Amino acid sequence: TGAQRTADCCTAGSKVFMSLHGAGQVVTFAGTAPIGARSGLDAAYGLAYDPAGGRLYVANRGPAHKISVVDVAANQVVGTISTADREPYVLAVNPDTGHLFVVCDNQVRVYRTGDLGLVKTITLAAGYNSRIAVDPVLDRVYITDYDSRTLSVIQDGG
Repeated sequence: TGAQRTADCCTAGSKVFMSLHGAGQVVTFAGTAPIGARSGLDAAYGLAYDPAGGRLYVANRGPAHKISVVDVAANQVVGTISTADREPYVLAVNPDTGHLFVVCDNQVRVYRTGDLGLVKTITLAAGYNSRIAVDPVLDRVYITDYDSRTLSVIQDGG
């Protein structure tokens, strides 16, 4: 189709989820075999899986400005989080605290996974060249940003 295709992936037990940004899909793999796909996920980009809730969070880049919440067992979108004026890029879940961290332009937005409510907004050097990781043992979130050459550490207090 000529659409730009980039990918992000995350795991859930023996399953691997991979976003196909240019195709608006998330494909599910078991081992190396694709076992399903979820379409209609407006510019699917960053992914995060919450093992506590069995939910996959999908950053929808571009004008959608939202996070799609997918129930993995049912393979259905069960909710959305609007990021309003900011484009979401990468995200991560801390299953210990029930927080979803979303990198949106120069911000990290923290949401509760239970009710999808906004907890706080943290301004820092971040953007589409950022990466994110969670250490649920220490309740720390690490965000790297290629453009600013920074590593930010957020203590997630629960």
